[in-house]
Amino acid sequence: MHIHKVYSENNGMFEHVNWCIYDNDRCLQETLAFADYQKSFRFRHLDTIKNKLISIKLWYNYITSLGNKYSNYFTLQDQSGFIAFLDKQENRLKIKQIHLAGKSKYASGFTASTVNRHIATIREYYRFLRENVYIRLDEEELPFRSFGGIKNDVFHRKEEQNIPEFLLIAEVKRMIQACTTIRDKLIIVMMVTVGLRLGELCSLTTQCIDFSTCKIRMIKRYLDLETGRLKTGPRTLIGNHVLFSLLQRYYLLERNKCATSDNIFINLNNQAGAKVGAPMTMWAVQALFKRLRKATGIAGCHPHALRHTFATNFLRLKEKNDKVSIAILQKLLGHKDLSTTMIYTHLDYTDVDQLVGESFEAFVKQNFSDILR
Repeated sequence: MHIHKVYSENNGMFEHVNWCIYDNDRCLQETLAFADYQKSFRFRHLDTIKNKLISIKLWYNYITSLGNKYSNYFTLQDQSGFIAFLDKQENRLKIKQIHLAGKSKYASGFTASTVNRHIATIREYYRFLRENVYIRLDEEELPFRSFGGIKNDVFHRKEEQNIPEFLLIAEVKRMIQACTTIRDKLIIVMMVTVGLRLGELCSLTTQCIDFSTCKIRMIKRYLDLETGRLKTGPRTLIGNHVLFSLLQRYYLLERNKCATSDNIFINLNNQAGAKVGAPMTMWAVQALFKRLRKATGIAGCHPHALRHTFATNFLRLKEKNDKVSIAILQKLLGHKDLSTTMIYTHLDYTDVDQLVGESFEAFVKQNFSDILR
């Protein structure tokens, strides 16, 4: 059983358009249909689709070893046996049993999150099969329907947490200079000056933006949670005039010319099969940062590093403004647990709007106004 490329002919040229699982040189049509669904309706990139098919191939290998078919019912014992199947020595992608050696993963194998991702993909696959009548199982009979996931807290955690990697202002400026569109500059400036997560960035719509107050409202009913995601509850992000001036330029010169959705960040060309004007996916933003890493040589050029950079520089303002506190940062980052935010500094309390309005605005102008003219 192998994962093969699917090609389409266009004017005598063959283009790689998707992936499919082959068994004895025969394409398994249900996997091709799932891949087409992921591409056409979920707007997944080909690399993401391939990773999903890897999970499905592992499952198919497992059920073949049981002498079973994908369309049949699987007992809880069968489902539990899938993880044990991955533990077998002959499987290239294998999981070893938990060791009490202080490691937060299976020794030389998958992390808990990877195991959960494989199973989540299989669960999604079977929902697709049922909805499209490839199988005739009831909802409660689908595999892994009641699987709660392997919890990370069963592992031994490191006693000390290191400060997350962040970028120097000079490095952020180099990234901005390497951008070829206003949209790309805006992505960097927005992430580094308000601390957005990647999924939150891709979920933003025009309804989230309040130009009159320079605020970004992260409210579920405003967000596109098909393209992005909101990891924590609703919150309001306080922007700055540099950011909102750049946002206006992007609207006027790039976005409004080709937008076909309400999302703020859209595709400006047909690169990698993306439709012009369609929402920019998380993969597309990751691809942008990959290009910037290559162009700038900055190894830490990753989306989440900008969030850490925002947090680090926000708390550095404490030297000039004693109202700066970790409580404010917790609110701005959207952390549920204060201990998550505590990796940056010590605890203090003050008012959010006053601090951001007076101090961080000056920081943004000082460091970014010149490069964005």
